[in-house]
Amino acid sequence: MSNKPYRIGIAGMTHGHVGAHLREWQRLENATLVGYAETDPELRAKYAERLSGAPAYDSVEQLFDGARPDVISICNETINHVGVVEAAAARGIHCIMEKPMAISLQQAQRMVVAAAKAGIQVIVNWPTHWGSQNMLKSLRLIQDGAIGRLYEVRHRGGSTKPAARDADAFFRWLYQPAINGAGAYADYCGYGIDMALGALGIPSSVWAMTGRYVREDLMGDDNARMILQYPRALAMVEATWTQVGVPHGATAFYGDRGTLELRPEGIWQATLENQRGAILDKVPALDYGASAMEYMLHQLDRGEPVAEIFSVRRGRDTAEVFEAGLLSARTGQIVALPLPVLP
Repeated sequence: MSNKPYRIGIAGMTHGHVGAHLREWQRLENATLVGYAETDPELRAKYAERLSGAPAYDSVEQLFDGARPDVISICNETINHVGVVEAAAARGIHCIMEKPMAISLQQAQRMVVAAAKAGIQVIVNWPTHWGSQNMLKSLRLIQDGAIGRLYEVRHRGGSTKPAARDADAFFRWLYQPAINGAGAYADYCGYGIDMALGALGIPSSVWAMTGRYVREDLMGDDNARMILQYPRALAMVEATWTQVGVPHGATAFYGDRGTLELRPEGIWQATLENQRGAILDKVPALDYGASAMEYMLHQLDRGEPVAEIFSVRRGRDTAEVFEAGLLSARTGQIVALPLPVLP
């Protein structure tokens, strides 16, 4: 989609999805990896062959000033995203950060402000947006009236995770609530929140519960549940680190005239006329490219902002619902939105 050459940097390699970032950047002929910031020798050795001889830097500031990237992939710990975005914004560097955006609404708002002041593009990369793009295609079908008035969104995400004693660099910080934001709740609830915001917008209130029901080796929660409440709709979001098997087909959109369900084989639709349902064989293609990386460069070429669903503003709204859920889980109360604006 894009032809102009771009210089790409990697800020941190502790997030397990960094491999996907490297793969997608290396797939693009007009993207050149010019450096990365990572001090962990284990991670440097792990990805050495894939880094194509790009120089390593001890800090993101050194990476920015030494390698002068146009775009940075942020794949460090969630708590440290805000510092990278603010440093990048000060230098006019565009950002793609791995999900979730932040561990708090305050951090997310700082990123919104930094991006707005600098005029940079920021994409929060949710893997559910890409690949087959069936989630995004479902949202388009809903907007086009395929299932009538939407009244419920459901999403369950998760799998079993390694024992704490076997944790690699990724899980060593993912298992620390102070760095990750929570446990399974922080790891998986964001996907469902993002889907609900895309389909229904910001809820009027949130109820959530978190618990450690199985994993005695963890400090945080291993399961979480949320209900996002709307005047005439709701969203059910579930997260688990203990389910045996990956919960495929666990995302669904319910309307008063039909249902859409995301399955491994495609988008399944049931209607009032065909309640047995079927996999859709013709779904309109979307003009977003094959990855967040390709889409970012395309938008930079066109001089246009990224679509709202990928944007720093959507990431900020997701962080607000995320924080409201944590507050609900701690207090046992339903939490109304919007949250108070705090400095």
